Amino acid sequence: MVRFGGAEPDRDTWKEAHKLFLRAFLDPQLAQEKKKLSRILKKPLPESISRELFEYDAFLRGLGRMSLSK
Repeated sequence: MVRFGGAEPDRDTWKEAHKLFLRAFLDPQLAQEKKKLSRILKKPLPESISRELFEYDAFLRGLGRMSLSK
């Protein structure tokens, strides 16, 4: 776990987290991960939903809706 001493992570950290989010839920790198995702998503998401889930600003909005405290 990364600790920031009470400070907010910087923009580079959020961008890296977004890349990892995309790799996990939009474009997995490993065949096994792709297979797992394909079992969840039987057909591709409509473009409008995909944008709302995977664009960087949407990712930040989603984080803002969650409680990230322990």
